[in-house]
Amino acid sequence: MIRRFTIRPLTRFAALAPLVSLGLLAGCGFEASDETAVASEAPASTTGTSDNALTNQIGGVAEAAARYYPNPMVARTSYATPTFLSAGGCSATMVGPNVLMTAAHCGQQRSTAIFRTYRDVDVTRGDQEAFVCDPLVSTFCDADTIFYHCRANANGENPGDKYGYLDFDTNVPAVGTDLFSVWSNSIDNLGIGSQGALLYSPGKVTGTSDNGWYVASNNATGITMDLWGQPGASGSSHVNVGSGRIQVGPLTTASVTGARGRAAGSMNNILYYGASRTGSSSECAGFKPWDEGTISALGLDPNRYKETWIDRDSNWLVDIQEDLEKRSGEHRRDFYWLGFESPRRNALWSKTNEAVFRPSAARVDIARTTSGTSTVLSHQKLNLEPGVRYRWGVRVAMTRGMITLVVRDGAGAEVTRKNVFATMSGTHTLEFTAPVGARLEVLAGSSAQATLSHMSVARDWTYTTFELADERAAWLDAVDAQPAMILPDGEGTGPNWALRVDRRQGVSRDVDVRSNDNFALVAGKGYTICFDVKDATASSTPNPGRMQLSSGGSIMGSVTFNPTSTWTTVCSAELRPTTSQSSVRFNVDTDGVAPGYLVDRIVVFRSWSD
Repeated sequence: MIRRFTIRPLTRFAALAPLVSLGLLAGCGFEASDETAVASEAPASTTGTSDNALTNQIGGVAEAAARYYPNPMVARTSYATPTFLSAGGCSATMVGPNVLMTAAHCGQQRSTAIFRTYRDVDVTRGDQEAFVCDPLVSTFCDADTIFYHCRANANGENPGDKYGYLDFDTNVPAVGTDLFSVWSNSIDNLGIGSQGALLYSPGKVTGTSDNGWYVASNNATGITMDLWGQPGASGSSHVNVGSGRIQVGPLTTASVTGARGRAAGSMNNILYYGASRTGSSSECAGFKPWDEGTISALGLDPNRYKETWIDRDSNWLVDIQEDLEKRSGEHRRDFYWLGFESPRRNALWSKTNEAVFRPSAARVDIARTTSGTSTVLSHQKLNLEPGVRYRWGVRVAMTRGMITLVVRDGAGAEVTRKNVFATMSGTHTLEFTAPVGARLEVLAGSSAQATLSHMSVARDWTYTTFELADERAAWLDAVDAQPAMILPDGEGTGPNWALRVDRRQGVSRDVDVRSNDNFALVAGKGYTICFDVKDATASSTPNPGRMQLSSGGSIMGSVTFNPTSTWTTVCSAELRPTTSQSSVRFNVDTDGVAPGYLVDRIVVFRSWSD
C-alpha cells in the first residue's frame, strides 16, 4: 500500500524570490566566494526558492522518489539530484564528476549540495552527504542556467563519481514528449523538514514556443510542461523518459502555490544560444555571470569564459566543464566504465576523424579508409596508479581489417599490445602494469572497420562495492538488458549501495539473472569470486541464491547460498573462463516467486598459480 503524505509550505522565503544579497546569505550561514557578484532582483515570473508544497496526490504528481527506486532510470536520476542550499533552497543536477547545474535565479554564491539516499525504499530512512560548491559561469540574466564546481569529499571522492551524473539530450522536444523530474521539498506529516526529501513528478511537454525571459536570445523556444511545479522545484532538471538524459534544463517558472505546469529552456536552447555575458538591463546592472576567483583557483583563465557563449565550439558541451575535465582527467579509482554513451566522458579521448562516437548507441565506430596502421583513439586522462596491475576490457565487432589495443607510458614507449582481427569479434582483455602517465590507444589497420563498446578498466584484486557510479553502470537485468536494480541498501552506514536480486514471475530462473559482462576477465586464468549477501526482505521463507560465471555461452561454475538477515561472505571455487566474453551472474535459485537478496563487496581474486 502506498502511504499518502503532506508536504509543508515554508513562509520564511518569498514565493517569488529575488537573487538574494550577500548580506542575507551571510545571515543564513552561507559563505560567499570573494568574486561573487549578484543581481538586485530576478525577473518577476521566476519560481521562488522556498519549499512551498501541496497535499500529495498519488499517481505521479509529487511522490517520494524513493518509491520509484525499482525504476533504475528514476533511481539513477535521484542519486544524481542534490538539494541545493543556495537562496533558501533549490534543486540541482550533477552533469559531471564535479560540475552541478541549477537555475541561475537560485543565486550565485558558495553553496551546499546535499545528496540523499533512502534505505528499504523508505523516505523516513534517509542518509545524506554534503559537498561544497562554488559558482563558475551562468547565463543570467539572458537565461536562467548556472554551473557550479563541487569539491571532492574528505575521502577524495567527487560527487558525480559517487552519486552519478546525467548527460544532455540536445534534441528539441516535441509536444507530447514524456519527461520526469526529481526535486526537493519537505514532507510535513513524516516530519521531514525544509527541502529534506526528494520527490518525483512525471509529465509531458505541452508547448515548445514559450517566450519567457529564461529563453536564451529571446527566440520563443521555451518549453512548457504539465509536470507538477512550485517553489522549491526551482533548478530541477527534466529528464527524457526514453533517453535518460536531461532534455529540458533547470526549472524557471511554475505555480506559486503548487499546480501542474512548468516552464524552462531546452538543453538545445541553453547550449546553442546560452552566453556568459553582462546584461544591459537595469535588473542585471553590475552583475557578472562568472566567478573569477573560482575559475582562477581551478587553474583556468577567467577571460576565456567572459562575454562569450558557454559552448563556443558548438559540440553540445559546456566549455568550462570540458576544459576543467581535460585539465584534471578522471579521478583515480579502481574501476573505470568507458562505455561511450556519455559525450562528457567521450570528450576526454583524443581521436581522428576515422573514429566517430555514437553516444545514443553507446559505441564508437571506426572506419579507416587509408593505408597503413595508425592511432585513431587515445586516452591519457585516466590517472592510473603506476605499478598497479589493471585489466582493460572492450567488446569489438569487426567486419574487416585489424584493430590493435596498445598501452604506452607517458613518453610514448609501448608497454603491451593485443591484435584483434575480423574473425575475433567479441570481448577482449589486455592485462598490464600501469606505467607512469599510462595511455590507452586503439590503432586501426588498412581499411579496418569495427565498432567498440562496453569498455572498462579494472584494477586487479579490488572490491566492487557499488559505491561509485562506474561500478553500478555495468550491471544489467538479463531479461530486458535494462540496468539492474542497485539500491542504497549496502552494508555499513551512510550513503552506500548494493545490487538487489529478485525473482521475476513467468521467467526461467536460468534466464532471470542480474549480470555484469565487464569484469574484464582473462581467458584461461583462474579466478575465485567472493561476495557478501543478505536477505533483502527479512523473510523466513527460503530464498536460495546462485552466482555463476558464464564464459563463451557456457557456465564455468557456480556457487549456491542461503541469504540470512545479516551480511555473510560467500566464495566460489576457482573458476577458469574459456574466453574473455565472460559474465558474472546472480539469480534466485528457485522456481516461482521468492524473496530477493542483496549483494555487496564483490571481489575477484586471481589464482596465485597464474
